Amino acid sequence: MTSEIQQLKKELSDLVIEFYKAYFKILFSRKKIKLSEKLSMSKEVPGLFMVIKRYLNTIESAKAFSGFIIALNKEIKENDKDGSLSEVNLKKIKNTPTKSYNWMYYSLFKEMIIGTSLLAPALQKSLQTGNVAPLKKIIIDSDIEGQLKEIQAMEKELMDAKADIFIKPKYYKKFFLDFHKTVMAWLKALEMTNEFADTENKLYKEPLTDDWKNIEIRFKNNHDITLKIDGEEKNSSYEELGFADTRQNSSQNAAYVKSWNTLILFSTQNGRIKMNDYAGSKAKKELFKKNKQDLSKRLKAYFSLKDDPIIYNEKNEEYQIKIKLAPPPDFRDSWSDRRISESNTKKQPPKEYLSNY
Repeated sequence: MTSEIQQLKKELSDLVIEFYKAYFKILFSRKKIKLSEKLSMSKEVPGLFMVIKRYLNTIESAKAFSGFIIALNKEIKENDKDGSLSEVNLKKIKNTPTKSYNWMYYSLFKEMIIGTSLLAPALQKSLQTGNVAPLKKIIIDSDIEGQLKEIQAMEKELMDAKADIFIKPKYYKKFFLDFHKTVMAWLKALEMTNEFADTENKLYKEPLTDDWKNIEIRFKNNHDITLKIDGEEKNSSYEELGFADTRQNSSQNAAYVKSWNTLILFSTQNGRIKMNDYAGSKAKKELFKKNKQDLSKRLKAYFSLKDDPIIYNEKNEEYQIKIKLAPPPDFRDSWSDRRISESNTKKQPPKEYLSNY
C-alpha cells in the first residue's frame, strides 16, 4: 500500500503540472468561443478539462481512494440541492477544517467533463486532418449549438447570480487546486495510518509456542538459565528475556528488575506462592501483586502469548505459574537439575529472593 501511495502522489503531482500547462495555454490563447454578447470562453478550455478528467479517473480507479470517493458521494448527496450555494460568494469559497466544498468542485468537474470529453477529441481530429467534419458532427450529435443558445438565453440570470465564474479559467484553477489539496491530505493520512500499521506489525511477532506448559526455565544461577521451548533447549539469561533493569541512576544498581526475583521465587516453590506465607502484610501483598503483574507482562512480551502465565487460585489463596521451573543449583536438594515440580520436598528460599520479589 505504501508504494501505491507514493506512485499516486507522483501521478497526481504530474497531472497538476499538466493542468498548469493547459491553464497557461488558455491565458495566452487569443481564440475565443463567443457564448453571448458578454460571455466568451477560450478554445483551449477543453484541453484543461481533459487533464481534470484524467485526474478524476486516477482517484476514482485507485483502491487507496475508495473511502475518499464514498465520503465525497455522501457529501454530494447531503449538499447538492437547489439553493445550496445561494448565500455563498462563489469567488471566495475555499475548504476549511469545518466546511468542505469538495462536493461542488467534484460535481462541477464531472458535469463539464461530460461535454468536454466529447468535444476535445473531435476538435483535435479536425485540427490534424484540416477537416471540420468531425467537429461539425459532434456539435450536431451533442446539440452543443442548442446548449450555447440556452446559455445565451440565461445570460442575464448567470450575470445576476455571478455564476459566470464557472466559465472563467482562473476559478477552475482555484477550485482544482483546493480540491487537490484535500486529495493529498487524504493520501498523507493514509500514509501515516500505514506507517502506524507497519510499526505494529514490526512489534508483533509470532508466538514462540502455543501454550505456557510447553515452556521450561531452569536456573543455572540468578542470571543465566536454560530455556526449553517445545523440547528444544538453548542458553539464555534475564537480559534476553527482557528483565534487565534499564533505569538510569538506579538506587539499587540492580542487574535485573524485581520481577525476575519473583520468577526465581516461583521456581523455589514448585511454581506456587501462597500470599500469607510470603506476603502477610497489606503492603507486602500490594508489592507482590505489582511485581507479579510486571512478571506476567514481560513473559507475555517475550513469548508472544496472550493469556496470563500466572493464575490466582482463590480457594488456596495462592498464585500458580503455568511455566515449568527449576530453581538455581544452590537451592536444589542435589545438583541433578531435576524439575522442582517433580519434588515434594520444600525448602525455605534464601532471603535474597524474598526481599525484592
